[in-house]
Amino acid sequence: MRAIASYILKGPVQAVMSASVPAMLSVSAPFVLKLLLIYFSGIAIALVALRFGPRHSLMVLLMALVSSVAAGLALSMDSDGMLDLWNSVYLWVLIWISAIVLRSAESLARMLEVIAVISVTTLLVFYSIVDDPISLGLKLLEPVQFLATESVPDAPKIDMEKLRLDAAGFLPGSMMTYTVLGAMFCLFMARSWQASLFNPAGFRQEFLSLRYSRSMGVTSLLLIAMLLFSSSFGEHAQLVVINISLVIGLLYIVGGLAVAHGLIAVQKKSPMLLVGLYVMLAIMTKVFVPLLMVLSLSDIWLDFRTRWLSGR
Repeated sequence: MRAIASYILKGPVQAVMSASVPAMLSVSAPFVLKLLLIYFSGIAIALVALRFGPRHSLMVLLMALVSSVAAGLALSMDSDGMLDLWNSVYLWVLIWISAIVLRSAESLARMLEVIAVISVTTLLVFYSIVDDPISLGLKLLEPVQFLATESVPDAPKIDMEKLRLDAAGFLPGSMMTYTVLGAMFCLFMARSWQASLFNPAGFRQEFLSLRYSRSMGVTSLLLIAMLLFSSSFGEHAQLVVINISLVIGLLYIVGGLAVAHGLIAVQKKSPMLLVGLYVMLAIMTKVFVPLLMVLSLSDIWLDFRTRWLSGR
């Protein structure tokens, strides 16, 4: 990975090629390869932004955008293909903005908070301009609807209809959560590549100290309160709050993992505890995901890692 990072940062030509070529190839690639190419472009954009700042990295971002859009237009893509393309464009812009924030603030937490603001704002804009998000969601789900029907052919019709409506209702938040997850992956990878070249222990220390601000905590508590009483606000408002909570929940899962990693590092426990944590997270997702979110939220005020360290 050091060799790849060194090549990307070698000069402007290498940086532009590393971002624009995968972006262009991703347009017509099969799904798995498409993701790899999109994420590689995102990592290249983030790495250049982290190292050289907004002015130099803006050209890299623009070349990736132009290359992918030009390829999409040349191939005369259908509406679904263009939707995927614009999702990629949104992802790269989000990565670029977040990388600039990380370079300036030198804090993963502040970067993730900016991602939260941008993603929530995007969802609010979506719900303000789309009159019937459920109908739009059902239309977008039509290509994969037969998969659900074939997987459970004997399911009652009323259950399948409820499943379709629920999936359509949660689609905007799910898509945004998926996008945020991709952005975090690219940014974390770019930060770790940068650290491997210039500050070997830097990324690990940043992740172990990840802790959200109190303003983020207070806003999240208000969101939880709105989620609890969302049914009294009307169906539309309830849908908006639930979809926003999907994105914010992902950020708190990452925060909870950072707290868990930090506590194990502070106590100098065996790394096998982390293996056990991820195994239990995979096996007992419904239990451990809420625990991680509560751990991250409460850490904003209790600062478990500092308390544990000072108590030794």
